[in-house]
Amino acid sequence: MKIDEFIRRHHLAIGSGVLLGLGLVHTGCANKETRNQEKPNIVIIYADDLGYGDLGCYGATKVKTPNIDRLASQGRLFTDMHTASAVSTPSRYALLTGEYPFRVKSFGPIFDEAELIVDTN
Repeated sequence: MKIDEFIRRHHLAIGSGVLLGLGLVHTGCANKETRNQEKPNIVIIYADDLGYGDLGCYGATKVKTPNIDRLASQGRLFTDMHTASAVSTPSRYALLTGEYPFRVKSFGPIFDEAELIVDTN
């Protein structure tokens, strides 16, 4: 694959990596006062068939989500979400391993008779 084609196909991943790297460099260059501050608590809510339009903290009114709304009011809300796949198994694989599911040819749900895609040894 030529470098131009590689960059064209992977420009989002390359850009994300550059931004992540700059963020890591920035946090590493913080002064001592900043480094000694308490680290933030990070909560990732990962649920099947749940979009940000389903939660009260994002304006939904059909279903009440008071606990998530309270948690959101004490933290930060994000409105630009991305997923590695349209179904849950490959998306969870990506979240837990940091790898894209297509690299291990995981495109859909895993069935009972399927081999594991993560080495458990």
